Amino acid sequence: MSSLLALASMLATGTPAAACPTPPQMYVAVLMDESAVAVRTDFTLAQIAAMRRQVGGVDRHPNLGFYGHRFGYSVEVQPIAGAGTACVVSVRVLVHMVLSQRVIELGRDLLDSPCLLAVAEAHYRRHATADDRVFGQYAQAISPALSAAELLPQATDYAFDTFDPKPVEQRVRATIDTTLESYEELRRTAQNSVDSKSEAAKMVSGCAPSGPSSGHT
Repeated sequence: MSSLLALASMLATGTPAAACPTPPQMYVAVLMDESAVAVRTDFTLAQIAAMRRQVGGVDRHPNLGFYGHRFGYSVEVQPIAGAGTACVVSVRVLVHMVLSQRVIELGRDLLDSPCLLAVAEAHYRRHATADDRVFGQYAQAISPALSAAELLPQATDYAFDTFDPKPVEQRVRATIDTTLESYEELRRTAQNSVDSKSEAAKMVSGCAPSGPSSGHT
């Protein structure tokens, strides 16, 4: 009876009934992708030290190199029309998160000291491994966060021809961005934990007395 009254009211006021009033189902998939870690010797120890001074921060061990990466993500929103209908019956969201351009850079000078080169590479590989671990933990947290979020804006009509995916993408990105601060904090903690006193001792005297002295103290 109430639906008949509502229909009569819309006809009386000239407001057309929504053709697709039912909200579509939301499906979110998260793909985590890590590139392989490359090892390079493109810079000298002096150049690496200069880069470190530009960045600033606390030096917990000699700067024999560094581990670097890039983090980024993309969002794709795909509305799906039902068979035999002009309505959106589901919306698929694909989030692709990537650790890319992963590199361990070792001072070119260390090529003359294979022992110290191996010590340095082992240390920075621990940094890469710590990054892997935190990235995996984040993967387990982001999917539930997206599933719990209200990603579909309320509307009176969900017709396929007029459906705008941009508000959904904006809500997905806003949800992800709120989680990135905790991710970065976890990453900083993991990276700092690698730089222990025992690791620093290896990089100072792990190959003494044969290791080169320039740039290591």
